[in-house]
Amino acid sequence: METGFLEQPLQSASADGTHAPLTVLDLFDQQVQKTPHHIAVQYEESTLTYRELDEKSNQLAQILISQGITQDVSIPICVERSLEMIVGILGILKSGAAYTPISPHTPGKRINDILQNLEATRLLTQSSLSDKFKSIRGLNILNIDDPSLSTETTKKPMRNISMKNLIYIIYTSGSTGRPKGAMNVHDALCNRIVWMQNLLQLDHSDIVLHKTPFDFDVSFWEFFLPLTTGASIHIMPPEQHQNPEKIARIIKQYGITVIHFIPSMLAAFLKNTSLKCHSLKYVICSGEPLSFKLQQSCLQRFPWIKLYNFYGPTEAAIDVTYFFCNQSQYCDKVPIGKPISNVSTYILTHDLQKVRQNEIGELYLGGIALARGYLNNPTLTAEKFIENPFGSGRLYRTGDLVRELPDGNLEFIGRIDDQVKIRGFRIEPSEITACLLTHPSIDQAIVLSKESSEHEKYLVAFVVFKHGQTGSATQLITHLKQTVPSYMIPALFFALDHLPLNQTGKIDRAQ
Repeated sequence: METGFLEQPLQSASADGTHAPLTVLDLFDQQVQKTPHHIAVQYEESTLTYRELDEKSNQLAQILISQGITQDVSIPICVERSLEMIVGILGILKSGAAYTPISPHTPGKRINDILQNLEATRLLTQSSLSDKFKSIRGLNILNIDDPSLSTETTKKPMRNISMKNLIYIIYTSGSTGRPKGAMNVHDALCNRIVWMQNLLQLDHSDIVLHKTPFDFDVSFWEFFLPLTTGASIHIMPPEQHQNPEKIARIIKQYGITVIHFIPSMLAAFLKNTSLKCHSLKYVICSGEPLSFKLQQSCLQRFPWIKLYNFYGPTEAAIDVTYFFCNQSQYCDKVPIGKPISNVSTYILTHDLQKVRQNEIGELYLGGIALARGYLNNPTLTAEKFIENPFGSGRLYRTGDLVRELPDGNLEFIGRIDDQVKIRGFRIEPSEITACLLTHPSIDQAIVLSKESSEHEKYLVAFVVFKHGQTGSATQLITHLKQTVPSYMIPALFFALDHLPLNQTGKIDRAQ
């Protein structure tokens, strides 16, 4: 089964009458010209207008260019949520480079793995975080809050950025025990942003709340949708994005009109705040399956808003399908919907044959949204990105099982492997298993996902200690925290005498 349609990418006329595709930087430039004095970004009571943001990011770009930055190189940026974060991201892109977001709370071992995979020679951070990186040899550290940056020229850097140049590399959990970096390009992100603006039609009166951790790809539309449409970004202070009452207060105080929730956080938000949030116009869900019950609770609580369910993997520029929940006729699962512009979906068997409507198959994606592949990992790239047997271009194999419903909407069924999403984060349990096996006292281990009575997923680790050795959950958590982020720490640990095996000699995951 194949669905989807293609449109021409957004273009602008140049001086010689030819047409060149636009990037998100071009769209931002247009807004600077249209609304130079409008607030582009706000953090608590501090603001930057479109012109101020443009000039500050130009100054950073000029510094990076003077240091020899070239196109298709990705610069890692590790900052807390702040005005400087937006300046840093735009400055990197204006220099012609791509950016790689790294959370300040990422364990040191994982940061080293990312920097090594990037072959990074420089890093953008804040002075309060720079000590974290000073021991890394060969890394040139630039602090975004260095006062000397303000002495640079505010002139726009002249860089010919192609739609096929890298715009960001984002790292996700990897089954080998190391994170893998998906390389995304300008035209994929621009297509996604232009499609979303055509859907929502934001203007200067809209305010998008940025609360998603910036190493999670949803944050990219929280940045670029407002900055390319004349709207404003309001930045949630660090560590407050999981506090429902504080989210509600910010919505009410600043008049937030657009917000994203992973479904589990939306459930917590609806349960733990009584504020009305009348300014909200759009609630976007993605990252986890959205239940019918939660959909109805949201619409009953906020009957004036438009609720959308989005779906997409990291390897395809944020989201590739969408479903409008307000007019849903479904009373069981909420579909993940139909493809966005310039994306095609294929539902295939294991031998790449199309399935019939209502049959379950693996979802493959085609079109403009696809990433180049994985950085410095040609084997995995060749495995996941294949030639399109039904036409030109490539297909990305998602590993997700879906089926097409009678009205053309797609329904998410599950995974073909043990990959799981918890609180919106994509997790390979085998990566956690690999980390556990590096503990000197552990002989065998396996990490599995389980589901609570409230349909919330969590991780459980089963370990077998070496003969004569013991350990505690606290010790194992301490060991894991050196390598994996907090969302990958299992909720429960069990010590076994041995891992159960099935008749073929493999670990019996069902026991």
